[in-house]
Amino acid sequence: MKPPAKKVVFVDEFYDRDYASDGISRYGAYLRDRAHLFNTASDPLDPVDFAWTAWRIASGPVMSPGYIRVRPDIPWVTCHPREDRDRLVAELEVRLPHPPQVRGLRRFGWADWARQRPWSDDPSPYVEPEENRSTLLFTARFVAELPAEGLPAPQRPGVNVGMAKAAVREICHQINSAVAPDLNRLLAGWREVPR
Repeated sequence: MKPPAKKVVFVDEFYDRDYASDGISRYGAYLRDRAHLFNTASDPLDPVDFAWTAWRIASGPVMSPGYIRVRPDIPWVTCHPREDRDRLVAELEVRLPHPPQVRGLRRFGWADWARQRPWSDDPSPYVEPEENRSTLLFTARFVAELPAEGLPAPQRPGVNVGMAKAAVREICHQINSAVAPDLNRLLAGWREVPR
């Protein structure tokens, strides 16, 4: 399934259900297999730690393909608690082609990101260029703090599949709200040098 237009990340409920070993939720099975990550001595995890744990399980390398899907032009998105653990921090990278300012570098052998062959109408993602070549690679890295408001608050220790799914959906919503508008403006304004 391709991501909804202009979003950075989304939850793929269709794949999750269609490929579930229990016929209900592939992600739910992964959560139950890792229930120990949600258990504490007596208190439930706070909303930030619960959401972070749910996110780690929902994304690669734990799940492949993940419950969370990322736009094809973004190689990765991570999420982790801030040091004081009062909110989450999302980080992502987008690969950018050579801009016009460095147009002449290709004549001197400097490689750019390579284009992966597209299998759909999606823009083809940039991938690592051939080895053994000099490369100048442009990327933009977005780092966004995500508030704890809106994250589910567990009432008891342990895994709750519905609450974990809600936490992941909320993180996706917050990433899309915080990053997608500026990312889309950056990409719309970035001009690629013709190859």
